Amino acid sequence: MPEGERSFQEMLRRRRRAGFIARDAELSQFRINLTLPVDSPDRSFVVSVHGDGGVGKSSLLGQLRRIAMENGAAVATVEDPIFEVPDAMRAIAVDLAGSSPTMGEFLRLYDTYRRRRLEAESDPQAPSGLASFMTRTAVRAGLHAAHAVPGVGGLIQEVDSVTLADQADRLRAFLGTKFRHHDDVQMLMSPLEVLTPPFLAGLTRVGRSRLLALFVDTYEQTGQVLDTWIRAMLEGTYGALPEDLVLTIAGRSPLDYDVWAPYQDVRLDMPLAPFTEAEARHMLASKGIMDERVVEVILAVSGRLPLWLATLADHQPEDPEQVGDSSGKAVERFLKWESDPVRRDMAVAAAFPRTVNEDVIDVLAEEGATSAAERREIYTWLRHQHFVNDTAAGCRYHDVVRAAMLRVERGHSPTRWRRRHEQLAEAHEAWCRRAGVDRAWDDIEWQNHKLEAAYHRLCADPGAALSHALADAVYALIDGPATMSRWVRMLVQAGYDTDSAILSDWGGRLKTTLRGSANQALADAMTLLIGEADLPRAVASCALQTRGRALYLLGDDQGALADFDRALTLDTQDRQAWAYRGDAYRWLRRFDEALADFDKAIELDPDYGWAYASRGETLRRMGRYERALEDFDKALSINPHDSYALASRGETHRRTGRFEQAIADFDQAIAENPVYAWAFGNRAETFIQMGRPEQAVADFDRATTLDPEYAWAIASRGRARAICGEYDLALADFDKALGLKPEYAWAAANRANTLMLMGRLTEAENDFSRAIALNPQYAWALAGRGTTLRRTGRHAEALADIERAIDLQPDADWYQYCAAQVQLCLGDHDSAVVRAHAAIDRVSAAIQTAAEPSARLYFSRALYHAALDHVDQAADSVAEALKLQPPQHEIARTVAELQELLAMMATGSRAVHHLLTLLRRT
Repeated sequence: MPEGERSFQEMLRRRRRAGFIARDAELSQFRINLTLPVDSPDRSFVVSVHGDGGVGKSSLLGQLRRIAMENGAAVATVEDPIFEVPDAMRAIAVDLAGSSPTMGEFLRLYDTYRRRRLEAESDPQAPSGLASFMTRTAVRAGLHAAHAVPGVGGLIQEVDSVTLADQADRLRAFLGTKFRHHDDVQMLMSPLEVLTPPFLAGLTRVGRSRLLALFVDTYEQTGQVLDTWIRAMLEGTYGALPEDLVLTIAGRSPLDYDVWAPYQDVRLDMPLAPFTEAEARHMLASKGIMDERVVEVILAVSGRLPLWLATLADHQPEDPEQVGDSSGKAVERFLKWESDPVRRDMAVAAAFPRTVNEDVIDVLAEEGATSAAERREIYTWLRHQHFVNDTAAGCRYHDVVRAAMLRVERGHSPTRWRRRHEQLAEAHEAWCRRAGVDRAWDDIEWQNHKLEAAYHRLCADPGAALSHALADAVYALIDGPATMSRWVRMLVQAGYDTDSAILSDWGGRLKTTLRGSANQALADAMTLLIGEADLPRAVASCALQTRGRALYLLGDDQGALADFDRALTLDTQDRQAWAYRGDAYRWLRRFDEALADFDKAIELDPDYGWAYASRGETLRRMGRYERALEDFDKALSINPHDSYALASRGETHRRTGRFEQAIADFDQAIAENPVYAWAFGNRAETFIQMGRPEQAVADFDRATTLDPEYAWAIASRGRARAICGEYDLALADFDKALGLKPEYAWAAANRANTLMLMGRLTEAENDFSRAIALNPQYAWALAGRGTTLRRTGRHAEALADIERAIDLQPDADWYQYCAAQVQLCLGDHDSAVVRAHAAIDRVSAAIQTAAEPSARLYFSRALYHAALDHVDQAADSVAEALKLQPPQHEIARTVAELQELLAMMATGSRAVHHLLTLLRRT
């Protein structure tokens, strides 16, 4: 046969070497999909492989990977265990590095990240909670602007935002002194935002010349960490992905339809069931098992699950007796052909832990029965068994095999069952102590040992260990959703492995609570634990204040206060409970009670920076600006990097007309926290008052990008666009804000004002009426509707609206001026002049000195309609303020005439006629 041609015999040898390949339909479907053009409507980019344990998902994933490679694709696989998103990125980059050098830049950056993180965590001066915070930021994906608590921004999960905000500021201060470069600090504070863009850039370089196929296995585990991040990448949050990408995800359940719905049109679903009888027989035949008696027994025992079929067929049984039966003798099924009794015993013992490594083998080995070298050899042998999955963290039995073995062991010897679990629990507790008790929930190594110790205690004695496990579940909840999900999975598995109804019930009910938003899940889970678990007093206090905080962030203020009250009855020395309750009182505008609680928190801890900042925010909302500034300064003396205190101090400066100082504070807050939407929004508001609406629009753009549902920022951008004369864009923003928040009276009133400027008076009147219906005490909307009615000739109705506005705000000069306009229209010239002159006198007193920032502040609050004072030195400031308001350009042109008019006021009818002409023009 000529060289290079293929023969039937060669093909047969290759097929036999490769082993049996089932799932022909799925393999063919995947292969065809790879050949379709990327712009084909039939091309799928997300493949979902799902099915029960033992059904062959991982095996199929391996075959799909092989097909992708045969089609010239660059391939990479992520599998459990994955505890943090950066670890998944590294796994993909390392896998791709074998076929492409383009991931080198990311890998160098990742190595820098790991080195910096190790340096920070190992520093004896590091603040407590550092390791836990950095684990959270490396697990968390997606950006959340938590403007219920200014300063939290996208750095922190919703869960326990205040504590984490305080922790974030302390950590940033520590890192800022430890590392010279700001980039290193940002990398540790926001690793996903720093690492993901260069990771995607590397993927894009790989994908320029070839298909890119990524595979994620055991998604029921890895998805707990990766799901939000993967979807954020697909959405473009971190940058563009290569066009020719196929992502294959394998797990026990289909991808959640609700959250994966945007990809329904580009998704290929591959549900896997046990082999058909024909496929199972084909597989056994490929392994040389043809005896019908043997085949029948294997089919019955295995349930046609691919894993069991392969395990039972691997040792070539020649007689049905060599297979065993379906009575549950798992050891006989999987170890029948292993003659070494030490290996057999160790294989059974190794089913007890959920993950096996050499340390665990040392614990399980009978004292003196084996040497260290023999135990290492046993571990190596175990890793290569067909029913064992080898991972970087150790090896794991396949769930189906492990469950069967445990059922047999629990029935054979309850005493041995309890002894082995106690042995393993004691070992993990010792490893916890070695990790350091001061690190506790802050450290993933400590958490892992804590979790496994709890699992083994529950297996040894479910009744005695349950109360401790539920108390620890409170702290797992506080640590975050990822930790709590692992804790709940542990409870569920302990219930299944022990056949304990009470453990299964608790695990199942806690699992049910972990749905919806992070705060809702936290509140629901804590409610279950507080109500039904017998929690120690200190743990119950912690659970109550944590649930209270979650309820506060969910808007249930009364429920939050009740929880804080109960927590404080249990522990009156808890500074955080006092501060939390103070924050709830502040949100309810019960400012005196808020101040009292913040005072108590500060008394308990004079260095409690967040309490100073929150007390300052309370004082700011009370209008006690100078006292608020003292508290913000104190908070910043404790932590100069506190973005919350910086932004709140900036807002205080804005409210007092100190615009340059406000901008400086907002700039620094944003430098400390680049995803702080609240700071961007309030810096934008400052720009408006400084007459720089274009810069305001840019800042509002950034705020709404960080938080697309930030209704205030969207509506405020509309107002800035109206000032710029971009009326259509302004209306679009008001519509969007009202779509998000239909009860938003301020947005409705500003939409009405924009329509009035556009001359669409009927629509303007309707929107003002909508705003007034939403807030009957809304004086500005009443005056605005009155002005609109005046322009349509309905003077009596107009005056009634404006008089109502004046009753609500007697010192508002613009309302007096609006009333003067209507009275002129009604022919009541004398009353109009009296009102206008009174308004002029008040405005004059407010802007005596042109250098005072309050002059611009005064006019920025829509007081440019009022008559201007006759003080010459204020003229330049007034003219500048008016010229910077395009919708009021006609008034700006009349500044000089109005000043002249003041000198003419005493001349009677001539002044009245001139005023009438001027007001009609405006």
